Amino acid sequence: MASEFKYPLQISEGYRGARKLTSLLCALGLGWSAAQFDVKSLNLGPVGVVDLSNTLISLVVACGIAYMFARCMIEYAMQPDEVRQWHLAQTDYRLSLFLVRATLLMLAASGLNRSIETVVYVAVGSLILILGSYLLIFLGTMILMPLLMFIRALQDRRSVASRAFEGLVWSELIVIFVVVALLVALGVASLEYEPLRSLWTVAPSPIAVAIFFAAAIAVFISMKTQEFWEAKLFARPSNTTYTTLPE
Repeated sequence: MASEFKYPLQISEGYRGARKLTSLLCALGLGWSAAQFDVKSLNLGPVGVVDLSNTLISLVVACGIAYMFARCMIEYAMQPDEVRQWHLAQTDYRLSLFLVRATLLMLAASGLNRSIETVVYVAVGSLILILGSYLLIFLGTMILMPLLMFIRALQDRRSVASRAFEGLVWSELIVIFVVVALLVALGVASLEYEPLRSLWTVAPSPIAVAIFFAAAIAVFISMKTQEFWEAKLFARPSNTTYTTLPE
């Protein structure tokens, strides 16, 4: 049967519109987090003037980004499989996802201090955390693989490829647990440990600290679990084959 889809492929107008609004909200959120503009009040005409706090603006922008990116995901998933499997469309989606993650993290950090310096510190810290996690995963795989090979050999299971994959999975799970525990400990220490408390020019509220580290944990976990839902969203064909063996 001839395919009804003709090249060149194109992403849908619905996805384009959702992505555009998401990008605009992300630009607004990054500008707000870096203290490039201030909004003290909002004039609603007959309703009156509403005083806006920094926390309220961050919350509204974050909710708007989350809603529009959910629309973006839905619009992407509604496209034909040929478009969802298109590498350029997948790259476009991943760039949008990266922008959303970065913006939500910066908005969470704006509760601590709205400044360009905060944005830079968070960006550098995130880069160090991500690179460090990949290094730990690599080292963990190298350590766990011989151990798993020894254990599985006792069970008469000697596949090296399977042990490498198993070691990688266990290493990723351990690193996720360690990083989450580290972020929780760092959040508590930043409020309770005096040498860390002294680094703040203006001490943030415990709620602002909790929101930032909760956002950091959520972003980190979403990055590590991305491959599990990405396969379905990108309509990747299954490479699994099944062979019926005689009993």
